[in-house]
Amino acid sequence: MTTTLAEIADRAQLTLNDTGASTWPQDTIEEWVVEAIRDYTQVFPRTIRSSITISGSSPGHSFDMAPDYISMILVEYPGDQSPPKYLQRRRRTHPQFYGYEGFYDIETTGDMTENPTLYLSQEPSDGEKIYWTAKCHHDTTLVSGDDITVPEHHEGLLLLFVLWQAFKERLATEEQDPDTTLAGHVTLLQNLVKGANQAEREYKAALERAKANIADGGPTGTWAADPHDRIY
Repeated sequence: MTTTLAEIADRAQLTLNDTGASTWPQDTIEEWVVEAIRDYTQVFPRTIRSSITISGSSPGHSFDMAPDYISMILVEYPGDQSPPKYLQRRRRTHPQFYGYEGFYDIETTGDMTENPTLYLSQEPSDGEKIYWTAKCHHDTTLVSGDDITVPEHHEGLLLLFVLWQAFKERLATEEQDPDTTLAGHVTLLQNLVKGANQAEREYKAALERAKANIADGGPTGTWAADPHDRIY
């Protein structure tokens, strides 16, 4: 089951008791949901498996990756072998990188100016495939009808983030133009500060619980016996 940006924003409006969008416009709530997804990515990046099909007799050693790439998990080359053959990472500046079998490297710019580049130590042949599995950012280039990529069981985290942003927005509005004619306006400010802090704590606590519920897993690195230890 998928959820659209508009649907999760509607649920956020319900959480805020503002289903008529009389306090916060739908566009504002959707922007907060997108910000929630950006924050969510820092803890739970999206795992993507994709492939590169080689075209041409001299493709070289470097290949563009997805722009939303964060970190590599696996590189399989040549593709479609049984059992699959996975490459080890080695710096491409290593003297035994180019022309040697079984290695890859990744270059990233740290920003969005250029796509990350995947380097293979071997030059692939025409028609071969490279399969890669990587952690990537969740999609934040969303409009109302687009499906979000956050799993359904974590959508509550997005709602808590939006609630936190709503408290912060109300607090900022009151701080910028406090209604000093209102009896107890200082108490109102104090309550808004308390509410914003509580909403932040609840969101971050829920995030930590979600992290604790994720079991460690995934591929392990290569293992080699210690040549100095005789028990091997």
